[in-house]
Amino acid sequence: MSESNEGIRLSISRIGRRKAVTRLANRHSSRHDLRAKIPLFRFTARGKRWLVPKCRADSPEIFRKSRFVSVGSQGKDAVLRVLFVCTGNTCRSPMAEAVFRKLAAEKIGCREWELRDRGVDVFSAGVAAAENFPASREAIEAVKDYNLDLSQHLSQPVTVEMLEKCSLVLTMTSRHLDAVRRGCPARADRMFLLSKAGCDVSDPIGQGLPQYKDCIDEISDSIRIWVDELFQKELSEK
Repeated sequence: MSESNEGIRLSISRIGRRKAVTRLANRHSSRHDLRAKIPLFRFTARGKRWLVPKCRADSPEIFRKSRFVSVGSQGKDAVLRVLFVCTGNTCRSPMAEAVFRKLAAEKIGCREWELRDRGVDVFSAGVAAAENFPASREAIEAVKDYNLDLSQHLSQPVTVEMLEKCSLVLTMTSRHLDAVRRGCPARADRMFLLSKAGCDVSDPIGQGLPQYKDCIDEISDSIRIWVDELFQKELSEK
């Protein structure tokens, strides 16, 4: 693991998240290789669990939607690549990713799985995330109010390569922002707080479903502003 990647993790360790999460992140980080193939399944107590849904006739996507890839599904690099960052990549950033994908698809006039073919790539990661952890139960329930599904989400840690190749990095808190800017200072001008008002999005981990619903409402309000701004040019040209 590079010193820059290590810096991203260590600089956020004071956030106060449970120490167990940080230990897991450090344990798994040495295995994280963006060039490696994504595992298709893993064995659980109930048998084989597919990590990547089988392709359907209406969905040619073969990779998990939130997994970082260097090129689009047709071999073309994304024109707009957006990364959402939180701590563990199991609550706030996956919810933000899902909301952004839905709103962006509505703006462009396509289905969500077609975004990569349209040059838009959206994914999420965490500064202290372990790899392949599912979204929290409350996050999965909260996004259902927006007709979104996080049941296939698996966490991944932020890496320098992600930061280098993104057009826009949006973080949940100012500490996350400081961490990614220190991790990749050359791309600091592409990194911002999700909230245009400069407010942090509080971590709902360990709280109840009402707090998660408040969190996604707050996230959605901010993302609508970003989507309107990012896609204003495309809409005006139609």
